[in-house]
Amino acid sequence: MQHTSHSDDKIMGFLKNVIATKINSSAESEVIVGFIDCGIWPETENFSYENLGVVPKQWRGTCAGGKNFTCNKNIIGARYYGNRDFARDFDGHGTHTASIAAGNIVHNASFYGVTQD
Repeated sequence: MQHTSHSDDKIMGFLKNVIATKINSSAESEVIVGFIDCGIWPETENFSYENLGVVPKQWRGTCAGGKNFTCNKNIIGARYYGNRDFARDFDGHGTHTASIAAGNIVHNASFYGVTQD
């Protein structure tokens, strides 16, 4: 198998600059992001809630995550569907995609197949 993807320094430099940028917490405090996927692990470091304020006023959802699932100030709602009885991620995909869009910065995180400067 030949791997043909390539990331040059410009792309990785851009990523590093974006990650280092200070996030405007007051502007994002009222943003609610929703995902429909295979579940989520609310305990991961990506979803820690130590520095978060209250849940946005406009939130009208519910936390119905099922067995062994507790919402927090970052994961404010969950539901499960189909033949499962919990909203916990079973293969990592839901947690991965949600953390890209709405997760916290995790310093010294592992980048599979990518080197850090």
